Amino acid sequence: MSGKPSWAGVDLGGMVLWATSAFALAECSFSLALARFISETRPNLSQMNRKITGVIALNGFLAVALGAFGAHALKPTLLSLGTLEIWQTGGHYQLVHSVAGLALVAWAQGQPVYAARLARVAVLWLVGCLLFSGSLYGLALGGPRWLGPVTPLGGVAFLAGWGLLAWDAFRAPRE
Repeated sequence: MSGKPSWAGVDLGGMVLWATSAFALAECSFSLALARFISETRPNLSQMNRKITGVIALNGFLAVALGAFGAHALKPTLLSLGTLEIWQTGGHYQLVHSVAGLALVAWAQGQPVYAARLARVAVLWLVGCLLFSGSLYGLALGGPRWLGPVTPLGGVAFLAGWGLLAWDAFRAPRE
């Protein structure tokens, strides 16, 4: 079997890399626009939560879709490349941070004072998904070696989001 993932003669590796890259670019663009929106305005909390929830839901959808694709259509290729575990790690972190993001949105509704900061946590987690999980998906499919150093940058974004969340939790007003 060749190292290139294919199904019915279609190059799946290129298709998945292209689709993942397109979604990642859209997610990154939206995350940056959302961060600018948060920093420049005092957004309506429900409007901000709706936008963040939508992006997090798309991120979770992509995590499940890519996980299923890796477990089924790409499994023989990932096994032959020895990268199935790498693919699964990317999906695991992406899905965990999607669920955590939804919990964050729910918590932000009870913490309107910190809503903008909590939105920044969500943006950091989305950037983490883009860099960490996205680079792992690419590496698992035999992508370029320069993706290797991108993965830790995503980990740093995850950690920065968790650190900011902890900081905000300790600073939250006591009831």
